[in-house]
Amino acid sequence: MEWFRYLVSFLLLIHLSLAAIRMSQPKILLPFHPRIETNFTLEATDGCFQWSSSRPDLVRIDPVGEFSIKNGENCSLHANVIAHTKHSLRASATVYARDILTGQSVRCDVIIDKIQTIEIVYTTTRLYLEDAPELFKLRAHDQHGSTFSSIEHFPYEWKLLNAAIVDEQSVKKPAIGALDATKVIRILRLTDSSYEMSETVRNLESHGSLSYEILLEGLRTGSAFVQAELIDNDLYHGIRTRSVRLSVSANVQFHPSTDVYLLPYSRLAFRLFQIKRQESTDITDLPSTRMLYEVKLVNDDAGHLDDQALLFTATDHADEQSRVELIDRNMKAIDNDTYEPISLMIRIVNIGYLSAITNSTRPWIFQVGAYYLVTVEMFDVNGRKIYPTDNLDLSASIPNESHKTCLSLKSLYQNGTQYVLRPNCPGRFELEFRLNGMKVHDLIETLVTASTKQWFEVYLPLVAQPKRVLLPERTGVKDLKTPYCPIKVLGGSGDYTFTSRDTSVVTVSSTGDLMEQTSLNSTTVDIFDKKSPELNASVS
Repeated sequence: MEWFRYLVSFLLLIHLSLAAIRMSQPKILLPFHPRIETNFTLEATDGCFQWSSSRPDLVRIDPVGEFSIKNGENCSLHANVIAHTKHSLRASATVYARDILTGQSVRCDVIIDKIQTIEIVYTTTRLYLEDAPELFKLRAHDQHGSTFSSIEHFPYEWKLLNAAIVDEQSVKKPAIGALDATKVIRILRLTDSSYEMSETVRNLESHGSLSYEILLEGLRTGSAFVQAELIDNDLYHGIRTRSVRLSVSANVQFHPSTDVYLLPYSRLAFRLFQIKRQESTDITDLPSTRMLYEVKLVNDDAGHLDDQALLFTATDHADEQSRVELIDRNMKAIDNDTYEPISLMIRIVNIGYLSAITNSTRPWIFQVGAYYLVTVEMFDVNGRKIYPTDNLDLSASIPNESHKTCLSLKSLYQNGTQYVLRPNCPGRFELEFRLNGMKVHDLIETLVTASTKQWFEVYLPLVAQPKRVLLPERTGVKDLKTPYCPIKVLGGSGDYTFTSRDTSVVTVSSTGDLMEQTSLNSTTVDIFDKKSPELNASVS
């Protein structure tokens, strides 16, 4: 079988040679260190390669996952590029990858230099209580500001610093009464989490060191600084990051939580929700909420806010906007200079058009006797969705009198935004949706109106006959497949698909004829209406 393995490998190489070969990185920058070897994994694609270095004294190559093709030649798709120079001066070399089948080569320039600065890279500096920890990483630069391709082989010291006046490289006098940083934030290793990590990081953490990436978790409301330093007693002594200020607070959000578009005269009641581990709790009416949080309308162009009831009332005309802020009083007191409250924009727009959607499997294809949820949505002339406030006056009706005996329609909410529809007869029917206006002090403001109509189709459920079929074993082989038993289907649109779950037992034609039984067993034939998979039946 050795010849077969060579044949497969040879055919694979022929296939790969038809595409242009590529190197994953055209240039990499590796940090110099007299004792720690740093490496980076390169990948060359669309071939199998032999790797070499123009300066083996500076850069060593270690192929990854080598396999033999023929004549004792080895090749691989990956290689570790290892910087092992003993001189601290900036140096460079070239790594070549030669495809052993075509002879084509690709290259990667490798530069080795000293680390000049390091910085902390993050997604956010705001941590939330009882939430997943945030990932923080380090990035290093040389004297020219270029970014190193890998710094994961070095151990680092991560520090949590009390809230203080901090300059670029040192912490000055701590703030009076500042909370201990380790009681506000906790450092977690990646091995204590479900995060993916390299073997280098795993090895560093297993020996008690921290790597270039860590997790930070909020413990209690407050703020603190995080700083990292490269652990090295000679060459890189004193290279540390700037301190980054972090804040920890409860994750309290508006509802609605995004920018909203409202019609004139709308009244929007805000709610406050606290999020813990993906679960949200309404805290609007808790006595402590008003002590801890303030909802503030920054400007009243779009309307006014009752800050006690958290009720926003829109102005009577469009093309206005206001910003609403949710202020955490504790965080503002702790960090007034840099604290940024949560905010959203309210924009007043005119009605453009109405649209209705349904939860049916296929839009507006229904089955007799089933229940469906119909939702009315509003949009402005630019297609932006308008938020449905409680004082809307929407309605749905059955305009054709002859249709009313076949349709049951019930409103779920007073503003008329959702309905339960139950069709009782097959056929084609119509619904009409209308925005009558806005309820203002028990009156209907009719300056805001719109309407739309929606046709839909209703079909009887599918019924397959017979429900169960018992077929004799086929003992002879025939040139032509003759139907054993036709499946008769009632209901639906009349256009069906038939599928056997196990074609080794029985096959079925496109018209529902059971064709061949090839083994002794049982299976099921599924029938679906082409109009909607909700209309279905089966035969065993």
